[in-house]
Amino acid sequence: MNDIRIGSLFSGIGGLELGLHWALGDRAETVFQVEREQWPREQVLAKHWPNADRSVTDVRDGNSATLAPVDVLTGGFPCQDISVAGKQEGFDGKKSALWFEMARIIRELRPSWVVLENVPAITSIHGGSVHGRVLKDLAEAGYDAEWHRIGANDVGLPHRRWRWFCICWLADTDSHSTSLRGERAPVPQASLGRGTLRGGCDGDAQRQESVRGTGQVEGVPVADTLRVRPQGQGEQDEPSSPAETPHREASFTFDDSKRKIWNAFARESWVANGISTQLGRHHNREALKAYGNAVVPMVAYHVGLRMIAIEEQLNNEQTLKEV
Repeated sequence: MNDIRIGSLFSGIGGLELGLHWALGDRAETVFQVEREQWPREQVLAKHWPNADRSVTDVRDGNSATLAPVDVLTGGFPCQDISVAGKQEGFDGKKSALWFEMARIIRELRPSWVVLENVPAITSIHGGSVHGRVLKDLAEAGYDAEWHRIGANDVGLPHRRWRWFCICWLADTDSHSTSLRGERAPVPQASLGRGTLRGGCDGDAQRQESVRGTGQVEGVPVADTLRVRPQGQGEQDEPSSPAETPHREASFTFDDSKRKIWNAFARESWVANGISTQLGRHHNREALKAYGNAVVPMVAYHVGLRMIAIEEQLNNEQTLKEV
């Protein structure tokens, strides 16, 4: 029975919902995906989620009348105006300002859970005001949240790909009527690193750009993208978090006894971890853009596990209140 309904905005090739499916198991079903670009929508999403509704292709057209009710809403809203690779206009830029459309949809659908993804620079751009606005909008919609900076190397893959993930839940719900815990789907295994991750950090993107394959950033081991993964991960810096919000930055640990040294990857290799070989064969601009922007599914898998842990903690706290 599929009783955990997932809706996806800014779907891309579906890396975020794929990882959540692995974590939440066969009870999870993606019921809609909103993706503007034709290539990922028709060549990837339609193949792997044939039953999902993709009739809405622009988030500006999404609302409670055009999108089905869901338990989990995901979205990696555009980062072009946030990333240091762009002009860093923040929400003054047209693309990243689409966050406000997602915030509107969150208010209309009121899912129990929301999962956001963006570049780590979101915590520091414009003095933290962009991050603060996201948290403010979530709080006003009735959500608490915690955020993390997670890289592909944190789950054992030989590249950094740091991203900001924000896990949000309705704060005024005593207990969630639909439990997230279920029989987990098989997950392609990479070796998992050991370490503590903390939400966001000042200058994340700048630190990322300073790496030149040395395996170290200011003393913190990172993956050498062409050679081997590091022997564990260290704590990251404290985030630049807006003061006096009901949200929290949090830490959690990836822990697995299996370690693996990755063989060198050829520079011309088109295959990325967690993405099918068939997709990797598409040497065209649309394909490269699609999986260049994609969420690493194994990272999303651990985000899903964290959601389950949060739910159990919330339910335990509620049980203690009732005693």
